[in-house]
Amino acid sequence: MELYQRIKAVIDHFCNGTTLRFAQKMGAKESTCRNYLHPQKSRAIKISFLDAVLTRFPEVSREWLFFGEGEMLDAPKDMLCEPKGVYYAKYCDERDRAVAAEREALRAERAVVRAEKSMLAEQKRARELADRLRDQQERILHAVTVELHSQNAPQELIVRVQAAIIDYSATAGMYDQRGRAITDPGDAGASRPQEATGGRAT
Repeated sequence: MELYQRIKAVIDHFCNGTTLRFAQKMGAKESTCRNYLHPQKSRAIKISFLDAVLTRFPEVSREWLFFGEGEMLDAPKDMLCEPKGVYYAKYCDERDRAVAAEREALRAERAVVRAEKSMLAEQKRARELADRLRDQQERILHAVTVELHSQNAPQELIVRVQAAIIDYSATAGMYDQRGRAITDPGDAGASRPQEATGGRAT
């Protein structure tokens, strides 16, 4: 039996003689598989293709496929008595489980990516909120300072009010203890200012 005939025998046994089904199982083009069934074109069959046949149909005997020696199915006699395709199906079960495990791992990986994207979006919203709060605190400090100056409040009182506002803002990471805007609460110093802004606010 020639090599192309042995390929045809594999197709008949496992794929009910359908070249398209064989090509799909092999992950190859149907036209390529059809060419391998012709005596003249069968010389183009590569060893890698035969190895792929053995991988996809592990019950096929290597000696038979490569050299035409022995029986086509390299399996126990009790297995050979089973209906066509049953023996192959048993080999497919383990492969299908492996594919299912890979798909599950892929779904888990995609879930992690979605979680990371969601976390980044939450961090962005948190930064935007912090920016709005910082702007609000700056406006409050400016407005209170202007109002106190307009009321001719004592400088000592103005300094105390400014310090209280800055101390409160520093706990939220808005200012350092010299009244400079910051983004990290850990940057705020421990000492209270003698004069928060220095002079009248303009």
